[in-house]
Amino acid sequence: CYFILPAVGSVTFSGKWLAGPATLMLLAAYIIGLAIYFLTTVRKARECETYIGGELMSETYVSDEPTGEARDVEVTGVNFYRTVEDLTPLHGIYRAARNKLFDIYDVGTKVLFYFVEALRRAHSGVLPVYLTWFLAGFIVLLWLLVYGAKLI
Repeated sequence: CYFILPAVGSVTFSGKWLAGPATLMLLAAYIIGLAIYFLTTVRKARECETYIGGELMSETYVSDEPTGEARDVEVTGVNFYRTVEDLTPLHGIYRAARNKLFDIYDVGTKVLFYFVEALRRAHSGVLPVYLTWFLAGFIVLLWLLVYGAKLI
């Protein structure tokens, strides 16, 4: 406050905020907008044939349902994109995705548990054997820290 006022000098307000007229103007604008909306867009809904994916529903293949005007089916994402999945170059990729070959978590846990199972079989639960494995691993790590840099 002491740094700004000497630089600015005297401050005079050119007007004041009047909430009443501003509120009335906002309400008037809202009412006018609603009137325009109801006069222009609210009409009776137009009924026509179902049109999905660039094709008329009565002519489109959907899950072995017979075509025609009378059929009543629900098109799910599975049915809609089935043709993409059945394409020859993409079929193998979709099959691999179904088998979770692109799932990093699933593949990572399988690889990790392969090694964990080998360590489980090696560890018998007897404390002296466990300590022997601990010391053997410690010696390997110590050797890698001391002599491993020379190997690179």
